Amino acid sequence: MGMKPPAAVRSIDRAINSVTAVVVVAMMVHVTVHALSRFLFQAPLPVTNELIEYMYMPIVALLGIPSALLQREHIVATLFTERMTVANAVFFRALGAVIGVVVSAAWAFFGAREATHNMEIQAVAGISAVTIWPIYFIVPIVFTILAALYAYNAVMIIRNNEPDPDLLLEKAAES
Repeated sequence: MGMKPPAAVRSIDRAINSVTAVVVVAMMVHVTVHALSRFLFQAPLPVTNELIEYMYMPIVALLGIPSALLQREHIVATLFTERMTVANAVFFRALGAVIGVVVSAAWAFFGAREATHNMEIQAVAGISAVTIWPIYFIVPIVFTILAALYAYNAVMIIRNNEPDPDLLLEKAAES
């Protein structure tokens, strides 16, 4: 029970949380400066809305998905598995994790295709000149990480014969 998670999983969690925190703080500073500039100088910062919509928010929203899985703050419907025998619960939770791998890998694949297409056409935000194609690469990056985490989850479920393994926090805190 007191087993520590692999260093790679802890590093992924720290990196995701750090990047998200930096982006949230940057967004807050940007919005505050924008509001002050509008109030004090009647000249708001240009393209603030585009940067928030196409840069800050996608990063925060997408990085929240693997973070929720790692910190066990994702939605889990245990209505059926809590009434099953441990063996059946392990099977269905592992199956769910494998389905998560497949779906996440598909999102990563098609997200990479879309990101590559947007790079080729040099996508911009609406009628502004704000370049947004680089942010599209966050989709394949996040969903590749998520696929790896689901694979790790499936392995932990099967290896520990436990339908709801803690991937990160509680076991790391115990040791």
